[in-house]
Amino acid sequence: MARQAGEPRILTLDIGGTSADFALIIDGQAQFGTGEMIGEFPLHIPSVSVSSIGGGSVASVDGQGDPFTREAWRVARDVARGYVSVEAAEREYGVVIRDGALDTEATDRLRVDRPAPTGHFHFGPEREGYERQWTQDAYDFLTRTLDGLPIHWRFFAKTEIFSRMAGRSGADGVEAALEEVYARFPEMPRSKAMVREAAE
Repeated sequence: MARQAGEPRILTLDIGGTSADFALIIDGQAQFGTGEMIGEFPLHIPSVSVSSIGGGSVASVDGQGDPFTREAWRVARDVARGYVSVEAAEREYGVVIRDGALDTEATDRLRVDRPAPTGHFHFGPEREGYERQWTQDAYDFLTRTLDGLPIHWRFFAKTEIFSRMAGRSGADGVEAALEEVYARFPEMPRSKAMVREAAE
């Protein structure tokens, strides 16, 4: 791929559950070295040079929770990097930046004077509409239906059902959408779950 893109140097990245592994490819060749490590143990044979970052050692998740409780220095750093505007830092995070620097006293005053948040986080009317449409029984019905189909039909059926859910909700809505899919694509096999339910 790098050759096709005309890139002589690329960095590979493999993110797993516990680490992120990096390797450099130059002119289509992986870089080899000795002294690579497997855990704490040195590997004394030539091997591809890979560097790893463990999830708990260097990486951290930032920006969760109440924005007004986020460390002010982090917000100031984001402003300096251009991720957040000076205005948004003050409005959304309660962090005051003056002449490119964090104004700690003004930030403390702004954060103390902030009214306490009321209620829980609200995802908005779109999410509420989605949850009214896709109730637990709708998902249960969809899951049973897809589980009863041959694997190679499942993604297709799900996509077609979702595209026919406008104005419908709940398990009845999913069933009506599914019947439209069967009518449009008669070659799609009947879900074994629906055949069992019909027999009962």
